[in-house]
Amino acid sequence: MKAGAALSHWSWLSSPHHGETNLCISLPFVLSFIANIARKRPELNRDKTKVFDCVKGFNGPKDETFQTTYIEGGLATVDDNRKVIPSTKWLLEGDDAYFHKLLDEAKRGRLHLSGEGFYVTVVPVELFTSNRSCTVMSYLAEGSLMAMYLKKLKVPYEINKNNNIDRSARELAKERLNISYLDLGLTKAQGYKRQGAWGGKLRRKIANKLKNRCKQMVGVAREDIMVTCRKDLWFDKNDEISSFAKDARLAKANWVHKSTKGTNACRNCTHAVHMFDLNLNPSVKKFLDVSKPANSRYE
Repeated sequence: MKAGAALSHWSWLSSPHHGETNLCISLPFVLSFIANIARKRPELNRDKTKVFDCVKGFNGPKDETFQTTYIEGGLATVDDNRKVIPSTKWLLEGDDAYFHKLLDEAKRGRLHLSGEGFYVTVVPVELFTSNRSCTVMSYLAEGSLMAMYLKKLKVPYEINKNNNIDRSARELAKERLNISYLDLGLTKAQGYKRQGAWGGKLRRKIANKLKNRCKQMVGVAREDIMVTCRKDLWFDKNDEISSFAKDARLAKANWVHKSTKGTNACRNCTHAVHMFDLNLNPSVKKFLDVSKPANSRYE
């Protein structure tokens, strides 16, 4: 596995296992490694390739409901790390009688309480600690969710960086990327929830601003433009191109999900319109105890 493009890697020692040889795991795959696979094997569909998330958030029963139904009802217990441990009763009864299906993740050891009706599924820490050592190839490791996850679960690690490669990558990015700001006339951050509240008048206003900006992109085919925004802004209920996209004169552009991380589907694109303020999922933010200053890098 060629991972020469990794700019930093973490490693930590795990508890010794008798009779075992050293094991080195590279997780997640280096982004450039994924791209190399796709280039060498174009027949493989890499449209949905993503670096796996250590923590994923979702909504579940309210805290009071969980306490009375699951804890007091003898279905589960919760340990010091807020991990939900299913009881024999829950395993035997199953999840059919409950609206929220939590049992499968609890059986896998992944279900954790986040609070206020928020829950997270967490990659079992044993994935990293059950070997003599583990190495993770990554980039900008210090600010990653994985670093927060390891800190939360008290897994010691060290980060080894190659500053020369880092500087080279940044210089190359500056040469190849030209980033400009498009003022949509909005005063507040526009994440997923706020975009869903855009009314018809506001949608037309923003679409018109996009249209005027795209007029300045002389000689750029719409097929070579990539767009990220809330999906139901770009597609209607019938999964057809929306009036918003048509009003912006971008109906032929390529819509992609904001978290797409490894795809050749849009390799022809030379321009991107990114309409998203990125925020941590509140379930993940609460579970990881992320403060406002630390979270600001995602906003």
